[in-house]
Amino acid sequence: MIQGVIMDKKINKTERIAMITKVLVEHPSKLYTLQFFSDMLACAKSTLSEDIKSIEASFEKHASGRIFSLSGAAGGVYYLPLLSKEDIQFIKEDLCTQLSKPERIIPGGYLYMNDILYDTAWLYQIAGAVISSYDVSQIDYVVTIENKVIPLATIIASMINIH
Repeated sequence: MIQGVIMDKKINKTERIAMITKVLVEHPSKLYTLQFFSDMLACAKSTLSEDIKSIEASFEKHASGRIFSLSGAAGGVYYLPLLSKEDIQFIKEDLCTQLSKPERIIPGGYLYMNDILYDTAWLYQIAGAVISSYDVSQIDYVVTIENKVIPLATIIASMINIH
């Protein structure tokens, strides 16, 4: 199933929840109307509302981000990959441990960080910690003056749907 392809037969709740979750997680911060999901999954908006509440409860229970619902004609739902304070603390401690290794000191007294700054696994963790610390609805731009953190800025912008 590709996003935007209309289903030709009715699917069960588990499949609907999986498909909705996939779309939301693959496109964080992008607003989707219930009509979009209704067309995609060939089901009623009231059914989708229940499915989205289930997804929201699961994300909240497992601290896997949040689903935001906006009401009204221009409303819809979107996913934001927020981390718990415990997860953020774990990432900070792990990053400090990695950066504290003596072998990271290179000639001239510089700290070698390229392996972290260009590792997408690290960048997604750091980006998640950064966006969890801000009200992303107030962010218009993500900029950096340092070349080495352009990948991080790009991931942050992507995660909060700023292009």
